[in-house]
Amino acid sequence: MDPKGRFEVRDGMIRARYGHNKSLNVDIRYDVDNEVSVLYHGTTKEALTRIMREGIKPMNRKYVHLVLDLRDAYEVA
Repeated sequence: MDPKGRFEVRDGMIRARYGHNKSLNVDIRYDVDNEVSVLYHGTTKEALTRIMREGIKPMNRKYVHLVLDLRDAYEVA
């Protein structure tokens, strides 16, 4: 149902398939990509100054969400 696989509908309820800020017994692995030279991070204007000063950090999450194009970054933000 969710093309990105973030949630599923089970028994009439929505269930997250993996957690951003909980330590779950889920092992997410990504293939190494040596061809992509630019990635984007969707964020708010309020966070931009801090990100420009300190860099992107996962904060209370296990991963930093990066995307390949500006449209996806806008949707994430």
